[in-house]
Amino acid sequence: MDRQNRKQELRRRAVLAAALLAALAAAALALFHYMPSRKHMTAADYYGFSGSRDLAVIVDDTISEEPGVLIDGLPYLPYSIVAEKINPALYYDEPASLLIRTTPTEMETLDLGSGSTENREAVLQEGKLYLALSYVESVTAMEAHYYESPGREVIRTNGTLLAASFSKNAAVRYRAGIKSPIIRDMKKGDRAYVLDTDADGRTSGSKVKGWTYVMTYNGYRGYVDENALGEAAAETLNLENPGGEYTTADTGISGKINMVFHQTTSRSSNRTMLGALKKAEGVNVVAPTWFSLDDTEGGLTDIASRAYVAKAHRLGVRVWAVLNDFDGGISSADETASVLASFEARTAVIDRVVERVTKAGADGINVDFELVRESSSAAFSEFIRELSIRCREKGLVLSIDAYVPTYTKYLDRKEYAAVADFVVAMCYDEHTAGSEEAGSVASLPFVKKGIEDTLAYVPKAKLIAAIPFYTRVWTTEDGNTPSGKAYGMDAAASYVEENGLTKTWDEEDGQYYAEKTEGGTKTQVWLEDISSVKKKMEAIQEADCAGVAEWKLGLESRDVWAVIQSFI
Repeated sequence: MDRQNRKQELRRRAVLAAALLAALAAAALALFHYMPSRKHMTAADYYGFSGSRDLAVIVDDTISEEPGVLIDGLPYLPYSIVAEKINPALYYDEPASLLIRTTPTEMETLDLGSGSTENREAVLQEGKLYLALSYVESVTAMEAHYYESPGREVIRTNGTLLAASFSKNAAVRYRAGIKSPIIRDMKKGDRAYVLDTDADGRTSGSKVKGWTYVMTYNGYRGYVDENALGEAAAETLNLENPGGEYTTADTGISGKINMVFHQTTSRSSNRTMLGALKKAEGVNVVAPTWFSLDDTEGGLTDIASRAYVAKAHRLGVRVWAVLNDFDGGISSADETASVLASFEARTAVIDRVVERVTKAGADGINVDFELVRESSSAAFSEFIRELSIRCREKGLVLSIDAYVPTYTKYLDRKEYAAVADFVVAMCYDEHTAGSEEAGSVASLPFVKKGIEDTLAYVPKAKLIAAIPFYTRVWTTEDGNTPSGKAYGMDAAASYVEENGLTKTWDEEDGQYYAEKTEGGTKTQVWLEDISSVKKKMEAIQEADCAGVAEWKLGLESRDVWAVIQSFI
């Protein structure tokens, strides 16, 4: 071969070699692209540990942002997590330096005055309260496991989660994708909770195609190949409460509750009950407003009457005495907060109201605290728990009033339903006297939503839906902010007729609407009457609530009682 041909052959071979190397490089790159990563994420990075004493806290399917700690080699939980997610009946009364544990029948206090309880069930460190994992487990319906390397406290509470077994060896990854680092290697037969699918099989917003979002039983949460899991099934944990189960009082009423509030402002006003109640067909509970907070030390305004109870009983009507926080000597959110925050004041209120209700022969207590703000919600729940113990002891029915969640979502209705007999959803004051626009006191959509939202926390067997016997006449001058004045049913109907307002039926709101414009003044009324009450009762019946309540006796038109009774 001559020199020229040899050069051409060398060039051809060089080109072929370069092409082969390029092909091999491309194949290697493609292979790498499809090759799962075997890189593992450290536990410290995964859980976000900031110190050697930090412990991850996993409750059911959630990893808490706040860590637990090791104290003298033993695992402790932050009190805030215990109160919010595990056992709200463990209440830290900071002003009294007490850890209070309530059960259905008793209250136990542990003194934190020295910074820790006697047996170190609770310890204060750097201003934070921690509870020993072993103590919380001993007084709570829960399962707990403590793992080392890395340190973590894994807790299951009563409830149902979707779970599945691994059908083959697999890796739980931090993100959905084969290049995401591995959090945990799982073996065939290991179990995990499925987090992106509901018990009925519907997938949630966190579902990623080809992947399943899981929580391993030992506290790691991430993504696995969806083909690595067997069929998921609901797994229910049913644990006995170490403190015993809450029981409900015997109302002595067969069927649904029909409860009417009776506003009594003096002992003499108690005498108006008999005549008014005789006209109220079908009522089986009357709730007189007898008790109010009188001071921040636990004093009460008290107009309870044994004669009142005797008269009601002769009519076959039960008496649930109302305790409120706005009609007495104090009437501000700050003052209510002061009472609720004080162990001594709570105890004094409970002792006095239970004693007076029992002495009067009444059948129950209705708590109507309308000045509880979000910062006092936990203290109010503790007040209800402590009161429920005494009511259970005396055989008194305990009911709690709460405006609809739209306005007071921070109230712990789930806890009220757990410890009390009934929750009364006040489905009114959609528009109040201070509203910036005129509107209905209780339109049908507002009532329906109030019931639906409350049922998210309260079983229907414990929900009483309260409706209004009043409305507001609104006047707006020259487009300014309207002013509203409350009227009873008959008085509102008379006002509309006497002042020549035009009345039309509003199907959406489920009530008659009336208006009139004269000069620069516009008058508006959303009427409450037999027609609106019928619509509301249909909604209550459809939701299968425990009953209905009405505010208030004396404001109704007499014809509404037959309508209410027909549904109850």
